[in-house]
Amino acid sequence: MSLFDTLFDLSCQDPHRPALCDSQQSLSYGELWPQIRSLAWHLEDAGVRRLALQLDNGLPWALIDLACALANIVVIPVPHFFSAQQQAWLFQSSGADALVGPARDGWQADHPLTLLGAELTLWRCQPAQVPALPEGTAKITYTSGSTGQPKGVCLS
Repeated sequence: MSLFDTLFDLSCQDPHRPALCDSQQSLSYGELWPQIRSLAWHLEDAGVRRLALQLDNGLPWALIDLACALANIVVIPVPHFFSAQQQAWLFQSSGADALVGPARDGWQADHPLTLLGAELTLWRCQPAQVPALPEGTAKITYTSGSTGQPKGVCLS
């Protein structure tokens, strides 16, 4: 049984059971599944293939990460401590075509993502090139790189 089969089953069998929480709020399984499914559908409909995610840890980050997994969209976490130059390299080398996070030069606002009663801007750009990834890549996580540019590691 997959993670998403389990989440769906729990949303039906035990909808009031707490599923996720952060310091601000919590979600039950009955609330979690519709949020994930709706976000996944929105991202798929927008044609997102690789999403850079630059949010603080919390429910929005977790929901977007789960929605991307459901929609088979590669997530690229963007470390807040990366310099502007390191972040630019991350976007370029990963082939990110969407971003949830702060506005950036060259990125255009798309339809907002609605989650937990709030809207987050989905930023879009056309990457100059889209590098091939190993089969099954779900995330590209970057090290800060003590020498040269940050290096990405593909995770399944």
